[in-house]
Amino acid sequence: MKLRNIILFAVVALLVSSCDFLDKMPDDQKTMDMVWKNRKETEAYLYSVYSQLPIEHSIWGDAPWVGASDECDMIWERYCTASMNVGNWGPNNLEWDQWGNYYKAIRASFVFENNVDLCEELTAELKKQYKAEVKFLRGFYYWKLLQQYGPFVLIDKEEPMDSDWNSFPRTPYDDCVSYIIRMLDEAYPDLPFSWQVDRTWLGKPDKVACLAVKSEVTLMAASPQWNGNKAYASFKNNDGTPLVNTTYSEQKWKDAATAAKAVITAAENSSEVRIALYRNDENGDGTFNPYKSVRNVHLEKWNCEVLWAVTKCDANGFEKHACPRPGGWNGMAPTQRLVDAFYMANGYTIDDEEGGYVEEGFADEAHSNWLNDNVNEIRDGNSWGHRKGEWNMYANREARFMQVFFITDIRFCRWLLLTVIFTLLRRIKMAGGVWNFMVVVYQELMAFLTTQLQDIWLISSYTMIAILIVDNITDGVSILIFALLAFI
Repeated sequence: MKLRNIILFAVVALLVSSCDFLDKMPDDQKTMDMVWKNRKETEAYLYSVYSQLPIEHSIWGDAPWVGASDECDMIWERYCTASMNVGNWGPNNLEWDQWGNYYKAIRASFVFENNVDLCEELTAELKKQYKAEVKFLRGFYYWKLLQQYGPFVLIDKEEPMDSDWNSFPRTPYDDCVSYIIRMLDEAYPDLPFSWQVDRTWLGKPDKVACLAVKSEVTLMAASPQWNGNKAYASFKNNDGTPLVNTTYSEQKWKDAATAAKAVITAAENSSEVRIALYRNDENGDGTFNPYKSVRNVHLEKWNCEVLWAVTKCDANGFEKHACPRPGGWNGMAPTQRLVDAFYMANGYTIDDEEGGYVEEGFADEAHSNWLNDNVNEIRDGNSWGHRKGEWNMYANREARFMQVFFITDIRFCRWLLLTVIFTLLRRIKMAGGVWNFMVVVYQELMAFLTTQLQDIWLISSYTMIAILIVDNITDGVSILIFALLAFI
């Protein structure tokens, strides 16, 4: 009897304790009225406005602009940069089409702004700040649309979901710029100067971010592409409205200069947080080191040179795509044009006779800052520059060059050759028999030359972190064939 009562009590207790869980509304069944009833749901909707911020360091896939330009080549055909570079895209086959995603976020910004006051759990101060955040994000998303698509469809209020979206025309470029600046200006007063002071919300926009984005927008509006470009004379809406002003305006350059000066002035006059060019000796080191300065600015999180950044980051993905094999995928290849754009150590370009650039031969002496080949010294940034015997074309270059391109030598080719040979030997051993042995050698060699080679050799022979010093692909193949024939 007692056992039955205990079991009955346990079942009742279990049912009662389950009520809270069972009473929860599934996320996909919540109404908009429910969203604004508590702070947690309201802020969750705010973060949905943030959700479409692009991850622009993922240049191999999420942000194709580097690989689609003359700065870098991505060897993989599965990424959209390949289609862009060969012209395999058009109005009916868009690559990296963010139009719909950005407009979803823009609409969500209007919904949030129109309803956040319904949440009684938020203070008046927080409501003002959150409204400013979505105004900034709205302006920023429109800025990304303007960069990618040119004159966009300007929607300046919350429209019904069943609207005839195809009836909305594009807005002239200058009007697009004006609206973006208006959003940034309206957001500015109700945002903190910088979230570097209270690092709880790093990644959210602040006054500095407003000024920085405004500077970018006005600079692009003043550029020759959009300032008096006659090539856009026929770029009109169906009703004949011109989408680009083809009359040059000197005022646009003045506006851009004013916006840029505002960012500089804000940084110089800031008493809350330090905003400046990054120097290693002002961030923990005792002695100035130009190499460590240009390197550590990319390694030290939220340093004094970061104005605004997203918190989403795939650093491992970047390293994997950029690093040479066997650990990496060896597929991000800076072009020779980008390599040549870096200055000499004395500040001159490689085309200037004063620069002292030499394209052929090898360096007789190591760089003055190259202490030794000690791995720890190199990793710590104490030993940097070119080594004795490096190609002259990579010698006596500026610190940024050394930070972007880590120079290796022909020993990499020897390592690659041995790796391939041992791989073939391991597979040949599994075949058994002299005839099978020869057949497998041929098959493996052909497979390597036709498929694997393209994943090992970059088109430009450069990687983001290494310069592979090889004469050309043909020499590498010849060495491989000779070695295999000698072995057979």
